[in-house]
Amino acid sequence: MLAVFARRWSWWLTAAAIVVVCPGSALLAQQFDSTEVLNREYDLKAVFLYKFGRYVQRPNGSPGKADEAFIIGIIGTDPFGKALDYIAATQRIEGNKIVIYRWRDVSEIKPCHILFLPRTLDARTQRAAIEATANQHVLVVGETPGFCQQGGVINFFIAENNVKFEISLKAAQRQQLTISSSLLKLARLVDQ
Repeated sequence: MLAVFARRWSWWLTAAAIVVVCPGSALLAQQFDSTEVLNREYDLKAVFLYKFGRYVQRPNGSPGKADEAFIIGIIGTDPFGKALDYIAATQRIEGNKIVIYRWRDVSEIKPCHILFLPRTLDARTQRAAIEATANQHVLVVGETPGFCQQGGVINFFIAENNVKFEISLKAAQRQQLTISSSLLKLARLVDQ
């Protein structure tokens, strides 16, 4: 069973790497069976979170200090299943291990590099989480319409049966994050 899971993840990591790294490779997403993409929505979103960690730089030029864990936090219900745990166990960001934290509410948030806010959170909780991480160089990622307009940096959405994302450069600037041009080419920019 673990071998099947590992093969599946190997394929998804490779596919997401091609989509994120290669300009114009968004066409690859059109080659996926649309039902497959929707069924594996959170598998793909997990891979994107991992890739975002590699293509978004903090003020010191790297995700963290040497030998410091790269932390991905989730507030509320974790929709990823084992997907993020598998990535954390098998991948690294800038040589640093990946650690996944799951918090029940905003009051539990600890310093992290990426904070994911699932669509199951109400708007008030999402705003509170965005405010709680202000000026802390946190890449705040959501999946709710209007999320970037509320202060989130990256927001997932489904269009044409594919998982896509939008980026707020203003929110990234407020968090002092630099987003790679390779990533920007694949995103819909919401504040231009």
